[in-house]
Amino acid sequence: MCRTRISRAAHVTCGGIIYQGDAYPKEYQDQYIAGNLLSNAVYWHKLTPKGSSFTAEHGGDLLVANDTWFRPVDCFQGPDGSVYVADWYDNALHTSTRSTTGTRPTRRFTRSSTRARSNPSHLTCARRPRPSWSSC
Repeated sequence: MCRTRISRAAHVTCGGIIYQGDAYPKEYQDQYIAGNLLSNAVYWHKLTPKGSSFTAEHGGDLLVANDTWFRPVDCFQGPDGSVYVADWYDNALHTSTRSTTGTRPTRRFTRSSTRARSNPSHLTCARRPRPSWSSC
């Protein structure tokens, strides 16, 4: 089955942080990092002051999952400058109906850091085995 990737323009951004660590290159400093539920990815956004607020534009991919169940719902910055992502591991994009596959969502945390990597835009969240649940 072929899955079409949803455009970055159609997004649900949640759980964002203003990055203030030193584990990533200088271009990430004071920029907005947030999860995108629809594209199974974490993006960073360039912030530009505008009056008493800011404007933002897509800066690039920080973490792109090759697993369609990856649902980044929150980001945290660790004391070492790494970005931690809370993943609501689920096959459904919404919660208005129960899953027809009989599976339940799982919560995971992913750590992202560039300390030993030269290019942070190629971080990935690998597919993990689906949890098996017995019927209640």
